[in-house]
Amino acid sequence: MEHVAYKWSDRTSSKVSAQVVGETIEQIAARDGACTPYRLVDEATPQDSPLHSLFTWNEKEAATNWRVSEARNLIAGLTIMVERREGAVRVPAFVSVGRSGDSDAPRGYRPISVVQANPDFRQEAIDDALSQLKALERRYHVIEGLSPVWEAIDQVSDRVAKNPKHLKRAA
Repeated sequence: MEHVAYKWSDRTSSKVSAQVVGETIEQIAARDGACTPYRLVDEATPQDSPLHSLFTWNEKEAATNWRVSEARNLIAGLTIMVERREGAVRVPAFVSVGRSGDSDAPRGYRPISVVQANPDFRQEAIDDALSQLKALERRYHVIEGLSPVWEAIDQVSDRVAKNPKHLKRAA
């Protein structure tokens, strides 16, 4: 197996080095054919595992975290139909954005109509979308055939960077 240098993505940090985690996943995949999340948890279960500290082993805390994750998935899974010139399209019903003009308020989900009506929320949603698209590009840039997609993302990013206020309401 060739040596790969693992590094955490910009949005991920950990008490355990990315190299240790990556090599552990490689070992599981080599042994079992693939690494599943369940198999990784099994590998991390022993207290002497280098991955043990990456997981929540307190059952009550883990259960609460799981329910919060389920709630996040429920909110993100709701969609509505919005009429556009080209016809009705399905869009997320709620978008996670900050609280306009109040930096102390937590980020939270707001109805898409509220996000569209508020220029600060709308700009934050656009910035988040472009950030996610750039993350996809970083993840898949080595896949041949996707260059036109990355070029289109770059063009939109450049247009937004030059004049973010020119974007019209999409819905």
